[in-house]
Amino acid sequence: MKSGTTTLFDYLAQHPEISQSTPKEPNFFACDTNFSQGIDWYRGLWNFDPNHHKIALEASTHYTKIPGFPNAAERIESVEGNFKFIYILRDPIERIESQYTHSLSATWKLNDDPSSQLVNSHAINVSRYAKQIKEYYNRFPAESILLLDFNDLKQRPLQLLAEVCRFLEIDPDFQFTLKAASNKSKGKIIDGPMWHLVGPLTKFLPDHQRNQTRRFLGKTINQKVHLSDKQREFVLNELKDDLLKLKSEYSFDISKWKMYF
Repeated sequence: MKSGTTTLFDYLAQHPEISQSTPKEPNFFACDTNFSQGIDWYRGLWNFDPNHHKIALEASTHYTKIPGFPNAAERIESVEGNFKFIYILRDPIERIESQYTHSLSATWKLNDDPSSQLVNSHAINVSRYAKQIKEYYNRFPAESILLLDFNDLKQRPLQLLAEVCRFLEIDPDFQFTLKAASNKSKGKIIDGPMWHLVGPLTKFLPDHQRNQTRRFLGKTINQKVHLSDKQREFVLNELKDDLLKLKSEYSFDISKWKMYF
């Protein structure tokens, strides 16, 4: 979550050998209500043509949100299929700040007490990267899992996309069209109380008119949330062991993240 998942999904959906799911995040294996609909319902989320497509792509971030959604990896293992996993990781401080900025649109805020060191436990748990991916390494071959750095998606997207294509065994020479980052937290709209009444009435309007109405009735997020020094210290203390495990057990380079411990 908040590590470039939507941007990477949108890039990969350009590839002619990839069929994308609708919606992007079905969360089939994570959410009990979705999983109860059965595997045929899940397979129906793609317009998959075996004459052209080699990969059925989806991007459910709930699959790495233990303990909130604990069963995803186990459920995937129970289904017959050739699964590959791409996990994109981001400096956890930046990821948590982006998550909080994103959450402003749902009026979820940081603790207003300036002396508090607390950060929401869910935000911490999503950032326990080694703990999240352990579920998959315990159940699937290591060669079916690709760990990526969000910095590389920003700084060298074409090289990273070629790496992903080789991992997926599809044409690595496909020419992707570069685009602006998707689903950025800054610029999102905090919906006003009137939108919940008016919004359903605008569903038949053109998208640009609907968005104009939503912006008029709400407030645009123009500034990112930043953790205080005490909150940063709290986060790093909470994540220290997990980050060191990420480096030692999964050989992931965390040096770019400027972790000070």
